[in-house]
Amino acid sequence: MIDFPLNSNVAMKEIQIEDIPGYCFRPKNLAAPYPSIVFYHGWQSNAQRQRFRAGLLASFGYQVFIVDGPFHGQRGAIADTPENVAAYFWRTIDLEVDEFQLLRKAIVHQYDADPERLAVMGHSMGALISLALMTVYPDIVCSVAYNGASDWQWLEDNMAFRWHTTMTAIRERRSSLGDISYYSSRYNPWQDRTKLLERPLLLTNGEEDKTIPYAANLRLADYLKQHNTDSNDFHHEIYEGVGHLVTDRMLADGISFLKRYL
Repeated sequence: MIDFPLNSNVAMKEIQIEDIPGYCFRPKNLAAPYPSIVFYHGWQSNAQRQRFRAGLLASFGYQVFIVDGPFHGQRGAIADTPENVAAYFWRTIDLEVDEFQLLRKAIVHQYDADPERLAVMGHSMGALISLALMTVYPDIVCSVAYNGASDWQWLEDNMAFRWHTTMTAIRERRSSLGDISYYSSRYNPWQDRTKLLERPLLLTNGEEDKTIPYAANLRLADYLKQHNTDSNDFHHEIYEGVGHLVTDRMLADGISFLKRYL
């Protein structure tokens, strides 16, 4: 029995792609091949918690996939401690970017996703993943990144509020392991910013977000606005009075963006 509201015109199916569990949502009257979205959850979340959001996106005419990230959900959920952030945050991102090739192959060949109409989305850590994927896979049509960051070194250097104490502990932990460079991902959208030129991209941030401040997207936003030939391809929206969450307005703006590009 489904324990959350689901549009009667949308079907949900639990899926397993090798060792990656998740869900597929699809409008019942949608014809194959399906325009498809992979939506990535944030740190300490999981696929199950994103089902309502995925069902909502699907109701607008998309096949939507949500999967558990490594060290989350059914893949061995870990506690939100400074030690675990130090050991697993960037590692989770790297692993999810690496896994996309497997996911993409499966959703195209097993679930009839249209390879020419594939988008990625995410919230928080999931937004970071979706941005990295845009720099790695030029065939991804577009991305919507909620409450994320494109300048990852800046993000670690300027963690605020609840992250301040955590980052101090992280740096001490990595220093004890001999890791002088505490920023440890193999990806960084800002460093690969030229790969985001002329790519449809929507960045959304809350003005009051203390977890991932909107300033973590400002350098990329300025760069793309200056260098994109079509200024309509890129949007950075900052929502007044909003913290680290996805509001109805942000969801609506994301859906309008998808309708235009996907």
